[in-house]
Amino acid sequence: MDEKNTSILFTIDKNYQLEPALTAVKSLARKTQGKIIYVQTDESLVVEGQSGVFEVMRIASTLWKGLAKVAQEQGVKMVLISAPYQKGGLLGGGMSACVKSFDKCRIVYLNQSQNWLEPRNMLLPIDGNSETRQKLFATSDWAKSYLSLVTVLGVSHPKDTEDQKYSHMYALQAKIYMEERKINVKLEEVQNKSCAEAVLAKSNDLPNCWIAAVSNSDGAFKTSAFQAVCEQAKVPILISPYQEVVGTGSVGY
Repeated sequence: MDEKNTSILFTIDKNYQLEPALTAVKSLARKTQGKIIYVQTDESLVVEGQSGVFEVMRIASTLWKGLAKVAQEQGVKMVLISAPYQKGGLLGGGMSACVKSFDKCRIVYLNQSQNWLEPRNMLLPIDGNSETRQKLFATSDWAKSYLSLVTVLGVSHPKDTEDQKYSHMYALQAKIYMEERKINVKLEEVQNKSCAEAVLAKSNDLPNCWIAAVSNSDGAFKTSAFQAVCEQAKVPILISPYQEVVGTGSVGY
C-alpha cells in the first residue's frame, strides 16, 4: 500500500458478535502487515485477546469517541467499526459527527445490515462539489490492495446545469487519477435528485462492493446523503473524514 499502517484498530458494539468484524480486520491487516488492536470501550463487546491474532486495549469512553481518541494518540491510519448507525437530531450529530474526530484516519464501517466481503468492486460516487475528491487516495489505495475495479459514478441534479458540469469534470479527474495509478476503472454518470438513492442503487448492482464516502456536511455526500448511505447500505463503507480546506487548489489530490 502507498499509505503505511503500523496498526489497525477495531471495535464492536456490545450487542453484536465478534464476527464478521474479526474476519474483516484480519483481511485488512493482511494487506497492510499491521498489528491488530481491539479497543474495548464502555459500549463495546467484551472480548479477550487472541494470542498471535489481536491484543485488547481498554478505555473508559463511548464507542466512537474512545476509538477516535486511541487512533489519534497512536497515529493510526485505519480503523474498523461494527456498530449501529447513529441518528442525528435537530442540533446535528449523526454519522457525520461520529467520524469527524478521526481526522485523517480512514474508517471501514459495518452497520447491522452489512456482512464482510473483500471488494472486487469499489463504488466511487462523485458530484459537483470539490470536496468529493477527498476520498480518491483512500479508494485508490485499497482498490490497489484488493485488485478491485473502481466504478466512478458521477451524480448530478437533473435540473442543475452547473452541478452537471462540475460533476462531469470531477468524475473525469477521478477516472484519470485511477488510471495514473494503474487501477482498473470505469466511468458512469447519472442524474438523480437524490445522491444517496443513486449510490445505493448502484451498490446493489455491483458484486462484492465497497462504497467510498466523504463525511462532509455539505456537497456531494451532504449530511443527509451520507447519513442515508450509512443507514441503508448493505455493503461495507470506506469513509474518509472530511478535511477543512484552507485556501484554494485541488481538493483531495
